[in-house]
Amino acid sequence: MKIIVTGAAGLVAQNLTLPLRESGDDHIVAIDQQINNLEQRAQLNPDIETVVAELAQRGPCKEHFSDAGVVVLLHAQIGGKLPDLIKRNNLTTPEYRWFGPEHFGWLARLVERVPVSPIAGHGRCVRQPLYERDYGRAILCCIENRLATWIYDLVGLERIDPIATNRAIRAVKGLRKPSMRILYVLLDLLLWAHAVARERPPFTSDQLNARTAGDELKGVDSEQTFGIKPTSFSTWIRETCCPAV
Repeated sequence: MKIIVTGAAGLVAQNLTLPLRESGDDHIVAIDQQINNLEQRAQLNPDIETVVAELAQRGPCKEHFSDAGVVVLLHAQIGGKLPDLIKRNNLTTPEYRWFGPEHFGWLARLVERVPVSPIAGHGRCVRQPLYERDYGRAILCCIENRLATWIYDLVGLERIDPIATNRAIRAVKGLRKPSMRILYVLLDLLLWAHAVARERPPFTSDQLNARTAGDELKGVDSEQTFGIKPTSFSTWIRETCCPAV
């Protein structure tokens, strides 16, 4: 069966590829507009067909969809300075990138590089992060069991705030550097100025607003629905920050 994965250079797609390959002899087509990231994916997965294309534009890539048995839509524009860019790549075209700032590995590298670990405001905004491997396993279950006729809300079950996240990263990395709370307004201003100075800022003021809004989400029981026991936060932060060689 031919399976198309869009946003193929993204974080979730990267974690979906391996189990897809291991599950059978499917013809997997990986589509993304980020040529450098896609080239790296091709090196890691030489038996997967890769296609560089921007889905917001009509082009020859549409031919790949004509005989596809399954299409997994994972492309998204997470960050950016221009609203039109967000609209183009999220609304115009039919969600996580490996190199995206929402990735905890990126956050861990930031904590390693700076002298103190910054925390916005009071640091108690609750998040419910979903581990990308659990997300990929749920998608694989939908493909194998033909569950695509339903809509499932997938959310993380553990409620984690930035202080706990920062503490967990420092513990896993063995870092003894202190954390420091920064006035939200000041950090927001610094991120805005940084975005003005860079063409492609890694993190923007809008993303800070989203991350500090807090989550209050309810989702399906992934163990009952997909047969997947959710990975604990402590385990997946360790796997993300200290991957096995």
